[in-house]
Amino acid sequence: MNKGVKKVPNILSISRIILSPVMLAVADRPPALAAMILLIGLTDAADGLIARRYHCQSAAGARLDSFGDWIFFGMTGIVFCTKYESLVIEHIWELAAIVTVRGLALCTARYRFGRFLSIHTLGNKLTVVLVFATILFIVCEGKVNEIIPKAVLATALLAAVDEYLIILTSEKIDPDRRSFFAGKTNRKRF
Repeated sequence: MNKGVKKVPNILSISRIILSPVMLAVADRPPALAAMILLIGLTDAADGLIARRYHCQSAAGARLDSFGDWIFFGMTGIVFCTKYESLVIEHIWELAAIVTVRGLALCTARYRFGRFLSIHTLGNKLTVVLVFATILFIVCEGKVNEIIPKAVLATALLAAVDEYLIILTSEKIDPDRRSFFAGKTNRKRF
């Protein structure tokens, strides 16, 4: 296999890290913001697919992917707090619960395993897809039915709790564990 292909997933993750702050610059232009979110979403989907397809997963790549996700969600939070303030205020308690559980999971992982980490659970993957789709819809349409953010935020909270339970109870972390309830995978652990 071409050695260059093995670098592609990390390049995509790095591009997500670089592109995410650009959302702040285009936040006043919904078409440009939507295009940026779509591009970032595509890099997020492609990095994992390519890494698995060409067997070039690594602990560093998994951490880079997770870091890219955190940067994206941080920048998205800033954009939404400034440009979609009423939607954020309307769902502040759900958002606070998610941020609290995610923060506890990160701190617990740091304490137990010596590093911050995220696990690629099915709930986290579903949350990312739902969040990307919902954000794109809000940016393009300006408004969304009230039930959609509630469902997405409920999914995000359940995914956060699922990840936290894995971090609390695992002896070793498997970054590809599907769920606390699904048990361990047979994949290589980092």
